[in-house]
Amino acid sequence: MATRRKKEGAAKTPARRSASSARRSPGKLRLTMMTGDYEIVRALGAEVVAVSADTLESHETFALELGGVPFPLASDERLEAARQYQVLGDDGKRSRRAVFVIDRGGKILHAVPWFQPGNPTQYEEIFAALGFEV
Repeated sequence: MATRRKKEGAAKTPARRSASSARRSPGKLRLTMMTGDYEIVRALGAEVVAVSADTLESHETFALELGGVPFPLASDERLEAARQYQVLGDDGKRSRRAVFVIDRGGKILHAVPWFQPGNPTQYEEIFAALGFEV
C-alpha cells in the first residue's frame, strides 16, 4: 500500500459535523473532519492514515482540492486492506467507509465498519477510544 503526506492543519476540540453536509460530499467531509481534529489525535499519541482504493495520483488531486491534509493518504488499489479488515463493498470493487482505532501492537481497540461521516456519536466514540474525554 502506497502513501503520501500533505501539509499540516489543526483544531482544539473534536468537531461535530451535520448529516446534511455529509450527504453533499462524504469523502471531503471525512477528511476535513480528521484534518480539523488532527492536532488532538496527535496529542493523544495517535496517527491518522486515510485509506481508499483510489490511486495516489487521485489522492494528490483530492488533497490539493482540500488545501492539503496533515496525514498520509494510502492507496489500496488491490483492496488487500479492505479484505483484511472485512470492509470490502458489496460490489467487490471499493471499500466501505470505515474507521479503526488500532494500538501499536496491532490490536483493534475500536471499529466502525459502516462509518457515517455526519454521525456525531460515531465520531465521539472514535475519540473516546483514543482516550479523549468527550
